[in-house]
Amino acid sequence: MKYLFALSFLWGICLHSVYGQDVYHASAISGTTQQIVSAIQEENQLLGEHISIDATRPEQYDRFEKLKRVASVAELRALTLHPSGVVRCYAFWALADNGFRDLLPMVYAHMNDTAKVVALFGCVMTSPKVGDVFIEIVRPGFLSDERQVLDSVQYAQLDSVLLYTPSKLASREIRLYYAPPVPALYPAIRSCVAVEHNPMAVAPLSRYKRAADVPLILASEAGNETGEGFNFVYEAISNFPHPDFFPLLKKNLEQTLTRHNSLPEWEQFYKAIAAYQNKAAYALLERSLTSAARGPGWDDRLNYLTRAVSKYRCPVYDSLLWTLWIDEKCLSADAFGYLLANNPRKAVMAAKATLLEPEAYNLTGNYDEAVSVSKQDLVTGMVDLVLENDREAALALIGRQIRETGFDFFEVFSRKAAVLKDITLVEPLLQRMTLDDEPSYYREAARILASYNNKAINARILAVIKQKPGRYWGDDAFLASLKE
Repeated sequence: MKYLFALSFLWGICLHSVYGQDVYHASAISGTTQQIVSAIQEENQLLGEHISIDATRPEQYDRFEKLKRVASVAELRALTLHPSGVVRCYAFWALADNGFRDLLPMVYAHMNDTAKVVALFGCVMTSPKVGDVFIEIVRPGFLSDERQVLDSVQYAQLDSVLLYTPSKLASREIRLYYAPPVPALYPAIRSCVAVEHNPMAVAPLSRYKRAADVPLILASEAGNETGEGFNFVYEAISNFPHPDFFPLLKKNLEQTLTRHNSLPEWEQFYKAIAAYQNKAAYALLERSLTSAARGPGWDDRLNYLTRAVSKYRCPVYDSLLWTLWIDEKCLSADAFGYLLANNPRKAVMAAKATLLEPEAYNLTGNYDEAVSVSKQDLVTGMVDLVLENDREAALALIGRQIRETGFDFFEVFSRKAAVLKDITLVEPLLQRMTLDDEPSYYREAARILASYNNKAINARILAVIKQKPGRYWGDDAFLASLKE
């Protein structure tokens, strides 16, 4: 309570002592500065130094630079109350860039400034709230890794105010969502759910894993009769799979089975089920796989199921993971490693089938943020596995994919061919080099064949080049090396 009172007191002092007013006074602005401000207001966009693909410097940014040079500190402070949200943002940004140190009270004063502006930095256009722009400007790394306008104590104060002060800013939503489950924050997080009814605090509250919070979590997002609107509750359940949540999942599953279109919240829904890691959860997941309507949303459903079961993989879900891979052609890198460890022989057979037509499979990377694994890495792992266990079959698969595969996996198989330099891969490479009109494919095939350093192969490369005079095969040095 003392802490909350201190923050409330600090809040009140900031609002009163910094401004002593909440209206804009145009009389405080000189004629020269007003000309710049009028032009900024007319453009009405918050533009960075470089925008669009060609990194153009917009005139609006030039106006901002001029505002920094011309306007006094007093004028810039006054302009942070201007009716235009874009002008408010540029005025505060100018104060920060000019080294004005007393910025934090201004941030507090704009915690409820929810007016939206159109912002464009680089190629990314957004519509942030003015209060969020103020917070972003004072955070470390705003447009520069070396930029720091607040000290560590001030950053800590800002985080505390964001957490404890109700507002509709995205910055607060993010602060709530990523709040660590430490005891000191529990009362504030619970209050956000119970008093403010803020859905972004539901998942953080669930991380405390307190049974007393289960009714509060269930009541935080009632959803509707179609089983929609439970995304934050599902995420909370995946964090804290308490038995009292399970009836909700069972009921909502029945409502999803007849839907032909998918919902984005289904990803969290299946994770919530899978988090239980027991036979009852397996039964729900299997029912979704065997009883759901196979319509336009089926591929999404499979993808969500695969993600969920892969994340919470355990022996109870083994048969489901095999079904998803072999029958439904859905596999993640996490699941591949897990299944390989449990049944290497079966994994080799399934990998061979996958490598026959990898583009027909829904292959995804892993879900461990600490280690990034792409679907190309997954296919590479399968190639290595088959090479280790059945080299002849692996070479046949590599040759087939060199001839047939497209953009997603050509590099995987061509790189492997470059390393192996097996004679059986010469014909597939020559075929791709001859028949494919895409430069990235035929030039890569020629480069790999040349790396064999074999005169007979070089002669065949030159024969293809002669047949295709309109193609660019590389610089003169490459062509000359083939004739040596």
